[in-house]
Amino acid sequence: MNESLPRRNKIVTPRDYRKIQNNSKKKHSKYFTLFISEGRTRIGITISNKVGNSPERHYLKRCIKEVFRKNKNLFNKQDVVLIAKPEMNGLDYHQIYKEIIRILGK
Repeated sequence: MNESLPRRNKIVTPRDYRKIQNNSKKKHSKYFTLFISEGRTRIGITISNKVGNSPERHYLKRCIKEVFRKNKNLFNKQDVVLIAKPEMNGLDYHQIYKEIIRILGK
């Protein structure tokens, strides 16, 4: 996990988050909810305090970004907003990877 995700691949404005959440397909998992919309191959991540303390949340965010960065072809021309559920606390990179791939159905 040494390369960063370019800004062009991040959803950063609240307006974009709302637009994607209001105009997208929603997929649920035990660990998170995904909002998937046609777009520019970007990801936005929301992790509340209920998921864990700051280091735990940042670790999860880094893992999710790494899954996205290494597998951009799975998200081709889609904007994705991932909202973590408290059950996500304690997952490692491989568990997050498997769950994202499973929920995308690929």
